[in-house]
Amino acid sequence: MIIDKRYRIGSWLLLWALSISAQEGPLLSVYGNDDYQPLAFASVISLPDSNIQTITDAQGQLRLPENWEGDDQLLVSYLGYEDGQASRAELAASDYIITLGEQTGEWTNIAPVVIGRRKQLSRELSQSVQLLEESAIQLSMPANSADVLAEVGGVYVQKSQQGGGSPILRGFEANRILLVVDGVRMNNAIYRNGHLQNAITIDANALESIEVVSGPGSLEYGSDAVGGVVHFRTRQPDFQQGFSIQRLQVATQYGTAAKHRQLRLGFEASGSKFASLTLLSLNRFGDLRAGENRPKPFPNFGLRPFFVARINGQDSLVSNAAPNRQLFSGYDQLDILHKQRYDLGNSWEAQLNFQYSISSDIPRYDNLIEVRDGQLRWAEWDYGPQTRLLSSLRLENRNSSFFADYSSLIIARQSVQEDRRERRIDDPLRAISEVDVEQWTVQLDFDKSLKLGQRLGYGFDARTDIVEALAFWQDADRERAPYAGAATRYPSQGSRLSSIGGYADYRLKTPNQWTFGAGVRFNQQWLRAAFGVNDPVEWPATYLQGVENNQTSLTGTASIQKETPHSRWHLLWAQAFRAPNIDDWVKFRERNGRIQVPNLDLRPERSNSLEVAWNFSTYLPAVSRQASAQYGDVGPPPHWTIEAVAYFSWLQDAIIRTDFQLPDGSNFFLSRGDTLLVQANVNAERAQVYGFDLSINRTINQFWSFQTEAHWLRGRRFQAGPTGSLWLPQDHIPPAYGRSRLRYATGPFLAELNARYQLRKELEDYAVSEISLVGDGLIFDRSGTSDNLELTPIDPDTETYSGAYGWWTLGLNLEFRASEQWTFRLGFDNIFDRHYRTFGSGISAPGRDFRIGLSWRQAEE
Repeated sequence: MIIDKRYRIGSWLLLWALSISAQEGPLLSVYGNDDYQPLAFASVISLPDSNIQTITDAQGQLRLPENWEGDDQLLVSYLGYEDGQASRAELAASDYIITLGEQTGEWTNIAPVVIGRRKQLSRELSQSVQLLEESAIQLSMPANSADVLAEVGGVYVQKSQQGGGSPILRGFEANRILLVVDGVRMNNAIYRNGHLQNAITIDANALESIEVVSGPGSLEYGSDAVGGVVHFRTRQPDFQQGFSIQRLQVATQYGTAAKHRQLRLGFEASGSKFASLTLLSLNRFGDLRAGENRPKPFPNFGLRPFFVARINGQDSLVSNAAPNRQLFSGYDQLDILHKQRYDLGNSWEAQLNFQYSISSDIPRYDNLIEVRDGQLRWAEWDYGPQTRLLSSLRLENRNSSFFADYSSLIIARQSVQEDRRERRIDDPLRAISEVDVEQWTVQLDFDKSLKLGQRLGYGFDARTDIVEALAFWQDADRERAPYAGAATRYPSQGSRLSSIGGYADYRLKTPNQWTFGAGVRFNQQWLRAAFGVNDPVEWPATYLQGVENNQTSLTGTASIQKETPHSRWHLLWAQAFRAPNIDDWVKFRERNGRIQVPNLDLRPERSNSLEVAWNFSTYLPAVSRQASAQYGDVGPPPHWTIEAVAYFSWLQDAIIRTDFQLPDGSNFFLSRGDTLLVQANVNAERAQVYGFDLSINRTINQFWSFQTEAHWLRGRRFQAGPTGSLWLPQDHIPPAYGRSRLRYATGPFLAELNARYQLRKELEDYAVSEISLVGDGLIFDRSGTSDNLELTPIDPDTETYSGAYGWWTLGLNLEFRASEQWTFRLGFDNIFDRHYRTFGSGISAPGRDFRIGLSWRQAEE
């Protein structure tokens, strides 16, 4: 097995090495004006099929592919200059020299957006794509990256604590969404299927953009991309032509709702062949204050009237003088980003990427407010300290060869530490669980332009995750040595996930603007785990020797797309899969009177999705560059843009938690005097998720613009009951939600008024954990699921949980660029101090929050 894997990986590396043997094509030179000043890093794209997408080097030159189609046109763009366009024949007549004139008149072009694993143009993808760029991120002054995700259209964010945020895409959450940072997958072997708070380990202020690809993304990205892909792209250092620049950046901000203090420092040094960027971000959050204006039926919902304090060696219940202040929700976090880019010449580039994130203990607020038998259950429940360390090397080659016109190699290592510290009220012992994950990934990607509008993308990837788990008991006052005998969250003798995969993506674009696509991916995964003789459960001998789970997945996609001057529509059928990871397969965890145990026969869950989308745009007449400066460097946006998307996903062998047995046949497990119901993850029969997205953008004039969006979805699963299976609600399905923005921009001033809203989620729409037969009727227990019904208000009429209520909130963001160096920002969130919780959340949203930010950037020399 090991020899076989090494052979495959070696073959991929050899193929990539062959692909970089460039066939020497003509050398294109791009100059400005008539003085032949080279234009470094000018954008070069071939039309109409975008088979060439690249930039010139520091000398303003580019080696064109030898097999470049003669009928194609080259479009060359450079900021501050008019676009240049020429055919191969015209270039040959001019000795492959293009001269761009300075831009003095009208400005109408819209710059292409490059996204994805192979840096494709967004308009070429058949999936729905949302992009949030750095300027919008900075305007909102986010507390963490989870707050940034909440700004992206179609993304719903659940929070179990202030230091977290779990994105939901089209009714899929946690390990059914793939998180990627700078091309490297973040999802590892312990990403769970509940609510996942790992997104905050990305520094929000280091982001250059966030790409959200909604719907199945397994073709390129493999396992976990069932609901979509969230790609965090951190800032890049820029090359500078002919001389070196060293630049300092300093920024700070403060928010009143959590007494949030932030300090950011940055340093950038660059030249024609080398560029580096270092960013440091320090955040300190106090306890979060919730809004005071509650719905009339629930005047006490979300109040924190009491908390547990350790006084003289005893747990004591203490009154909270400010019950809207959610005590023990604050935390601290430090983030460091360092990047180095090297221009190796001959269309080669290398990049080193280092990221480090560490937090203080992060209180799990929804557990701290959990009440059982009328009393608070937990005295302590913390994550952390949590750390993430990433180091990666990326090599890119833009030379054309027989194998590819573009190729890239990423080798990355990530180390993640996730600790949990919990202690029940009046318990003399604290349970500590420590989990370390070391992840190695290698991925190769190729893009090749073929004749007659054809294009082929393909790639390979391999990963190994090694999981080590430790658990022990500690005295509540930390005065004595740790006790032994605690249960580890994952197998005590270690566990491992290994995976290899490959994909091919073929596209054909016809002269009349029809595009047909098809793709296929193969994936092989191996799981292995070993249990210990000192574990709380007396495992069979096979568990002690080591158990395995090997799975193979084959998925495909097909799409049709049609473009006209003002519209585009696409029809997409796509498959996705999520192979079970260590958390699904062999986790041992107590929660809500139940204990989850291993299920060695777990299989991958698979989805089939159908999506149809329509986009219509009209454009403003050309306006001067000065009048459209507020839109950035890409020209004015569409006058009208309307986008509608409908989707339907069938989930097969869906992994859900249900009643199970220990290896000895027991249905219950005794733990420190508690009798726990045994459960495990199993493959349910099937589930369905369907929905509709609508967004409208309106540019009123050169100063005013308006945007609104709405999202509606439903989900159900075929769940087993005492009288047979029946259709019941699927979990992770938020109620209908949306947001609207009104923006005014003129010169250095920008103002944005935004509203967010959510409709009610009815009780009958919540997922069901257990079904009981009482007499002739069925009783549905909706507690203990990921929907967190028990964290919603109590209905005063029925004395039962009411479900999430509808809410709306209003905010205002202001930005003033006083100079090239100084920028001032003000923010007013939840202006009316409304009390609300996003669906599934265990902590209330911030109340009225006043934020102020100031940044300074050293001017270029």
